[in-house]
Amino acid sequence: RGAGDFFINAAQSAIFNLYLSDREPSGWGVRAMLGDLLADAQGGLARCEAESDASELRGRGMRITGPMVGGSVERPALDTPAGRFEADILARYGVGESHFGAWGKRLRGARRAINARFELHSLAATPARDGLAAGYAIEFTLPTGAYATSLLREFMDGKARSPEQK
Repeated sequence: RGAGDFFINAAQSAIFNLYLSDREPSGWGVRAMLGDLLADAQGGLARCEAESDASELRGRGMRITGPMVGGSVERPALDTPAGRFEADILARYGVGESHFGAWGKRLRGARRAINARFELHSLAATPARDGLAAGYAIEFTLPTGAYATSLLREFMDGKARSPEQK
């Protein structure tokens, strides 16, 4: 894998993050819309048949997914609210149908859960010392594909909730 692959994967992640940043303020960050692709515990995908709250879906072992764009990624049907929402966002960022075919097998794509569950092991305040400001020490575990920087941003914004708090 060369530098080109790194940049392709970085672009793929950036598009996923843009999708999330557009989905969250619209209220669909915690609700599934008709047509959303839902991941089950075994990694299979199912189409959402009715709007659902994310906590209700978690209780059934399902999670809302977003696009890691690529040539063979499954997408919501365009005649559904989820399909139109995703297509509009991708078009806004310059990703069109021609890209999916051109990417082919080099950039296969995938669906990734839009909300990652984390396991909090410890959180403690640290005192100031040696000229360094006081801060926090945090230990946690994230699933594959989730980014620690994203979780830390949520902590700094005061939005992160442990699985027990959700």
